[in-house]
Amino acid sequence: SSGIPKRFSKCSFDTYTASSAHQKAKLDSCIAYANNWEKVQQDGSCLVMIGSVGTGKTHLASAIANHVMEQSQSKVCFSTASEVVRMVRSAWDRGSDLSYDDIINNLAKVDLLVVDEIGVQLGTEAEKHTLFEVFNARYNNYRPTIVISNYNKGGIIEYLGHRVFDRLLDGNSSLLTFDWNSFRGSNHA
Repeated sequence: SSGIPKRFSKCSFDTYTASSAHQKAKLDSCIAYANNWEKVQQDGSCLVMIGSVGTGKTHLASAIANHVMEQSQSKVCFSTASEVVRMVRSAWDRGSDLSYDDIINNLAKVDLLVVDEIGVQLGTEAEKHTLFEVFNARYNNYRPTIVISNYNKGGIIEYLGHRVFDRLLDGNSSLLTFDWNSFRGSNHA
């Protein structure tokens, strides 16, 4: 019910391969985030995971989500940015049971929101506004959020805007850059 894709539903920190010191440092940061979940919740700390495709960002975000669900029975919602936008827009459909505010509030209340594929959308002002509403509501309620993108820092700032990026990195939040080659292609070299 968390929305973690089936491919990543069994991901854990033990199933992540860290073959370099840089990869190990990112793994350690994710483990610390999950192991300090009570403090993360208190502070509303976020993780922004950016970088190359196939480097394990979604794997580690899923491992965090699985860990906090198992260890603390926290409620997790895992979604792509496009799905978040569609979810919010569905409030405008005739016969929708939920209002726009209901959907924003539901996304604001979940213990951990993981939003993957930031930047795959069209980048319209309406999409950016919708994502701002979700991230701002979570920020105002001290709710941890993990954001995943293949953009670099400049690209994600341009896509989300300075207001959202600044909120995502407030306090004890972290920006993790994954800048090594894809794990996916390494099996076929």
